[in-house]
Amino acid sequence: MGQRYRWLRILLQPGAEWNAIAGEFTTVGGIYRSYVLPLALVPALSQTLGNLAWGMPVLGQRIKVPLVTALQAGVAHYLLGLVAVFVLALIINALAETFGGSNNQVQAFKVAAYGATAAWLAGVFALVPGGGWLQLLGLYTLYLLYAGLPPVMKVPSDRVIGYGVLTGVAAIVLHLVSRAVVIAFLPPGGR
Repeated sequence: MGQRYRWLRILLQPGAEWNAIAGEFTTVGGIYRSYVLPLALVPALSQTLGNLAWGMPVLGQRIKVPLVTALQAGVAHYLLGLVAVFVLALIINALAETFGGSNNQVQAFKVAAYGATAAWLAGVFALVPGGGWLQLLGLYTLYLLYAGLPPVMKVPSDRVIGYGVLTGVAAIVLHLVSRAVVIAFLPPGGR
């Protein structure tokens, strides 16, 4: 079926889509080009436009930021998202054998990249003032990551819970670190 509506299939039919993904021949670069680069733009662009229109949310307040600051934060958000998905794939791959799975960097990258779909798409809610809580819909990513581990990483069903929990914790930590880095490196006038 290809990549065209993968984002929709992974959200609505994750079991069938993960089975299809597991058997596909691809490369990390191919997944980046066809899937990660465009989808990672959704939260970065939404955040940038939301920051310009409504101000940047920092510690429960909205702070008006100059155009340059909003653009810097958006670019940083995008680049850190690209790095985070790769780091998550390294973690998934490193943990695979511990949980009886197959050690394969491309397969691990599939789980990290396609599993992040819900979080990336939920980033669109950064456009809505006060809609940040709707970004919690991105937590569905944790389920997608968990659901992708058995078919893609060949993890036995009796070991997937521990693997899924560690993968989820790693994803959350990477998200929090990325967010902290974006905020920490804002120019003093933009904080």
